[in-house]
Amino acid sequence: MKPAIYGALKVVQKCLIVSIATDWDDELVLALQKEALRQLNRQNVSRLVIDITAVDSVDSLFTRYICDTARMASMLDVDVIVAGMNPGVAASIVGLNLDFEGVTCVGRIDDALLGVAESGAY
Repeated sequence: MKPAIYGALKVVQKCLIVSIATDWDDELVLALQKEALRQLNRQNVSRLVIDITAVDSVDSLFTRYICDTARMASMLDVDVIVAGMNPGVAASIVGLNLDFEGVTCVGRIDDALLGVAESGAY
C-alpha cells in the first residue's frame, strides 16, 4: 500500500495536494491522513488541498478522517481546501448529519489551485 500512499501526495510550491482514489478504504484514508500530517510538518507549506474528485461515495468514517485532517492542519497554521466534491458526496455528508464546518470546499481541483495562486501561496 505504501506506493499508493506516496503517489497520492504531491507538494507544489507551498501547497500539499492529497488525492484520494476511487477505491479508498478506511486504512488508506487513515494512512493518507498520517502521511499528510507528516509532510505538513516536514515541508514548508501554507496550504493543504484534499482532492476527492475520484470519490463517488463516502461514509461517516471517511468524512471524519477528512474533517479531522483539516482541523489538524489548521492547528498547524495551514489553510485547507477540499476540492472535487460531487453532488452525491455532498448529499451523503448532509444525509449523515455531518458537515465540513470551517473547511473551504470548491467544486474542482482547478479552482483550489487557482485559489492557491491568488493567495500567493503558489
